[in-house]
Amino acid sequence: MLSLRILTASVLILGAVLGIFYLPLGAFNVIVAAMMLMGAWELAEMFWANNLKKQLVFLAVILLVTVLAFRYFALWGISCGSVWWLCVPMILARYTKKMGKLFFGTLSRYSIGILVFVPFFLAMSLLQEQFGPKYLLYILVLVWANDIGAYFAGTFCGKTLLAPAISPKKTWEGVFGGLVLGLMVIICGGFLLNIHGIRWFLWIALNIVISLWSVIGDLFESMLKRLAQVKDSGSLLPGHGGIFDRIDSLTAAVPLFVLAVIICGF
Repeated sequence: MLSLRILTASVLILGAVLGIFYLPLGAFNVIVAAMMLMGAWELAEMFWANNLKKQLVFLAVILLVTVLAFRYFALWGISCGSVWWLCVPMILARYTKKMGKLFFGTLSRYSIGILVFVPFFLAMSLLQEQFGPKYLLYILVLVWANDIGAYFAGTFCGKTLLAPAISPKKTWEGVFGGLVLGLMVIICGGFLLNIHGIRWFLWIALNIVISLWSVIGDLFESMLKRLAQVKDSGSLLPGHGGIFDRIDSLTAAVPLFVLAVIICGF
């Protein structure tokens, strides 16, 4: 299983790097949009299992909101998504199985889909267009490093469960391992992106917070899967599950990173 997981991850990373540096912006946006819609489709299957009509309507709404936001209010959409993710820890802290009625209500389902996926697409596109491939690759590597560090630290040292009601595998030791590896990426990224002076300390502090919020994104998807009583969001990626399983951390981290870069002028 580990070898299959590594093989799939290697292919995904290679594809991401080639796409970031060599695809024109239009083609890049199409690929990210396709990835977003596949993740949204998996979420729709969690929400409305075996109801194709409702799944298609959900997907159409996500696509429509994405197009309108991309055309008219991209930065506002990223800001709304960032505020949403800053509030998510309060939701996770209050998690109970009874929350299924709240989160699986019709309005909640559409709100979650829009707030999770639309800001993610907008932030990926804006980051590539206005700040360039190096910034986009940096945030991807940071989240990947956080995931890798958490996986291995949790596997070999994990004892204290992070949120046992939501995920039976995630541990505080895993979170710490992810932060340690992520911190190495943050420091190297700061040098490579020419961050210096007082902004250097701000860069480190904000990126540590963003690393933590990538865990929040992962936990939020785990909560949705727990409420839907499924193990993975899908089975498209061998050893990893579905598309949503792979981008859950990014849906939280990328909008926050883009907002931080814009506000702080990194």
